[in-house]
Amino acid sequence: MRKLHPESIVARTIKGEQYLCNKCDQLVSRSQKARHNRLRHGSAVVPATRSLPSRVAQLGSNTHANHQQNTTSGSSVVDSLEARKLATEAAKNEVYARVREQVESLRHAKSRLGYELPRYKEILERCKPGEPISYNEYMRTDWKNHEHDDSHRRKYVVCSTAEARKILETGSPAVPLVIPAVSKPKIPTMLTEEYLMYLSTKPGIDVHTYNQPIDEEGEYLKPRFLPSEEAISMFRDEHAGPVNFLNLEARKQNEVPECLANIPAYTILRDLKELDQSGKRTEFQPADLSSCVAFQICGKADVFSLPHMDHHGVMTTITAEEGRKLWITWPKLQETELEEWANNDSDAPQPAPFALYLEQGDDMVQPAGIVHAPYSISNVLMSGTMSWDSRNMVQVIRQSILELHYPKITNEDPAKEFGAKLQNVERLWSLRHQAWPWGSAEELVKFSALLEVCSA
Repeated sequence: MRKLHPESIVARTIKGEQYLCNKCDQLVSRSQKARHNRLRHGSAVVPATRSLPSRVAQLGSNTHANHQQNTTSGSSVVDSLEARKLATEAAKNEVYARVREQVESLRHAKSRLGYELPRYKEILERCKPGEPISYNEYMRTDWKNHEHDDSHRRKYVVCSTAEARKILETGSPAVPLVIPAVSKPKIPTMLTEEYLMYLSTKPGIDVHTYNQPIDEEGEYLKPRFLPSEEAISMFRDEHAGPVNFLNLEARKQNEVPECLANIPAYTILRDLKELDQSGKRTEFQPADLSSCVAFQICGKADVFSLPHMDHHGVMTTITAEEGRKLWITWPKLQETELEEWANNDSDAPQPAPFALYLEQGDDMVQPAGIVHAPYSISNVLMSGTMSWDSRNMVQVIRQSILELHYPKITNEDPAKEFGAKLQNVERLWSLRHQAWPWGSAEELVKFSALLEVCSA
């Protein structure tokens, strides 16, 4: 946590005594100090710590109490949403100040950092405040009639796990959902040092290095495969510049967040195999889409991404295991807005973005087709999943066709197994197979027609 921005932790419950480690500014509970110091600082000695300011602790406790009361007290919900809004605005201002300072001090304009950071600064300057809303307001809103209404486009839901689950059970979320850590049961999280130790057992890691020289062919956009020891050393070296580890498979057990677990509609991407065989595979099958259903994000402070959307119409969930992230987000775009962005030289779509703020323990559910450009405020480790909603497969194929026509809107290549998966979807949908809930018969006709276009 940042010493100068205690407001960034107002949403955290302060149970018993918690401290900030003097060595790394990490929030540490009394019971975890020895483990934290061993993994983070390579010593069994308990690190020097300082108590959190009493005012911040009180704010955290009040926020937790507000969230617990949100089903009975309207004022408590308002207070909780206001706290989230203030914390998000503080995080955005912190990032903007840091980016502006870095841009002013850049000496190597021909590096990736020198080329992309000024463009990211312009995106931050256009970023408008988002509007957090409650579960009850979300459920009262007719989102089909407000999908592209400017008064609703920058809203997001701040809710509990149980409330998020109810939203997801009713259908694909219309706007992002943020589940603060204070509303979740206390569960063990992964630590960055634990994950780096795991990565050290691998021969190499795909890495984006932001001090890499740019080139006209765009080779700097491709990750470099570095020996694990070298990559991890760059991650730990404060003077090495930002580095981002890519293509990380999931290591967390039970990576699916509780709000999404065991809802049949969201299992189809994971469970529907290309050749539909059970048991062990006896022949090669591409798995470049199936392998994305769960993943890790591990990035150094100041890593950022320019605007893109996750490919093939997936809904993405993110759990912040450690660290803080500013998730610059665009409203759900109409196809004409996507086409306009794809056909011009702009880095970002025309509508102004808004910010979501994630800190340790928070969950986020990002609807399919959302353009985003996240920034790592600190070193971060996150767990993620990708899902299709079997009730909303028309959207999946529509977005995939747009990506084929306009590769600019995503930073991922088309998956080789995509077509085979969709053919299986069509077969099982036409049978109304009871393993998944499906869209209407009219939507199946649209899906089949679009599948022919996609396969052509």
